[in-house]
Amino acid sequence: MISPAILLILLSFPDWEFSYIVDIGGLFKTAIGPWLGVAFIIWLNLMFLAGFNIGERLIMAGRRDLLQITVKGLLSLIVAITVVVGHETLHLGGFEEYHAGTAPLIFSSGNFLLAAVVFTVMLSSAYFWAIRRRE
Repeated sequence: MISPAILLILLSFPDWEFSYIVDIGGLFKTAIGPWLGVAFIIWLNLMFLAGFNIGERLIMAGRRDLLQITVKGLLSLIVAITVVVGHETLHLGGFEEYHAGTAPLIFSSGNFLLAAVVFTVMLSSAYFWAIRRRE
């Protein structure tokens, strides 16, 4: 559920947030660029499969409380990282635009806001389905 939303944001806005540290757009134009993209997609999906597998095992073992603590901890970590890189998070543009100070704010892109809403809905749905669901 979550992986397609992340891929949507990554493919639609490849030069956003952490990508301002390294010129991702330029990197993907090299000979190994497409392979890095494929490796990232495979890694991303394997991590999600592992996460859901661990979550299922915790639920089946009656450790829903531990799963809930883990999910809340990971969400807190995501929020903390977003706060630390807040300036990068609030701007949407290419690597060169960001470093030149001309990258517009994320609120100026309807497509980005739509992708963020889709991601939030998918993440929330996964959370409530996996943890809040009564058997």
